[in-house]
Amino acid sequence: DGSDDETRGVVQRFEDSRIRYIRHDSPRGGAAARNSGIKAATGEYIAFLDDDDEWEPNKTESQLGVLASCDVVLCMSTSSAEQDVRDLVKKGVCNLEQLRRGMPRIGAGVSAIMGRADVFRNVLFDERLPRCQDWDLLIRLAAQYRVQYFGKRLVRYNDGQHSRISNALTKTNQQSQTEIAEKWLHFFNKHRAFFGERLYRHHVINALLYGIRDRSDKIKYLHEMAARLGY
Repeated sequence: DGSDDETRGVVQRFEDSRIRYIRHDSPRGGAAARNSGIKAATGEYIAFLDDDDEWEPNKTESQLGVLASCDVVLCMSTSSAEQDVRDLVKKGVCNLEQLRRGMPRIGAGVSAIMGRADVFRNVLFDERLPRCQDWDLLIRLAAQYRVQYFGKRLVRYNDGQHSRISNALTKTNQQSQTEIAEKWLHFFNKHRAFFGERLYRHHVINALLYGIRDRSDKIKYLHEMAARLGY
């Protein structure tokens, strides 16, 4: 995605004709980068790996076994709580009712997703969304295909201080924090009818209060949000 972090040099050290390096000339966002990969892929299956995550050596093999009975499979990550793993395994299938209530607690975002290539070519990432791209994708996938959970921690999640979407709010000033949070609401507005008003308001409040512990104007900000969204 137009990065300048020596990715090209790293990739070139692998002498393997199966590895193809595709680069955007300028940054277009995570969704656009993933869509470029989907469109260029020639295999039967597609999986994703964000640059701050790692796969366990048996991830691909394990998920392929599950794909014999579904279209898309979600594994867990090292940050997945034991109770979350048990709950998701018990549910088995990721359906629209679950997604209406929230993003599944798989703890790995798109790095946990693997599925048939034709499925992803039909349901691409929404490049207009700066946040919740994985949640949006799963809603649209579950509306057409069978999405299943796999209760193994196969993604190593790196919860460091490096720059990423989920900690962007904590690394800028308060005015910019508010502006970033507002931009993240595009996803909830897109799916407002799907969520219904009660859950829509619930999700919006969660989004706007994300990172509030790092603000110095907590009380003032809470009053502003209550005036806007109700108590």
